[in-house]
Amino acid sequence: MPSALLQSGSDLFSRDDVKPYLKMQRLPTPINNMSPSHPFIRAISEIPVAPGIAAHSIIAVDGAGPPESGGDGMVKYVSAQIDGVESEFSVRLPHSCQANSNTIDEVRRVLHLPAKQVMCGREAPSRALDGPVRP
Repeated sequence: MPSALLQSGSDLFSRDDVKPYLKMQRLPTPINNMSPSHPFIRAISEIPVAPGIAAHSIIAVDGAGPPESGGDGMVKYVSAQIDGVESEFSVRLPHSCQANSNTIDEVRRVLHLPAKQVMCGREAPSRALDGPVRP
């Protein structure tokens, strides 16, 4: 394992707010970890995107109305946002949106970004989206 990855795991599990979960009889389930106030989720959400990594975000928002007050039926839009991403793409769909053609097109766009942009962070500007939410 790369030493940086091992150190990140060690740092995470040495936090005082995460230590109680290490003494549990069993690991928390995904259902236990769905609360944005859960200590483990709060701890990992504080880990920033590594320098030099170009992160992109796809957020599903089900229904009409402002995306900021909505969600995908499982995750609220405000909980799904990640600081420091190169681009954020919202699609008007429920939680499992990975088979949707708009989502697939966005994944394809990100995967085909020029290698120079991916390797050098913000050297080349990312393609602007038509807006925060695409129908």
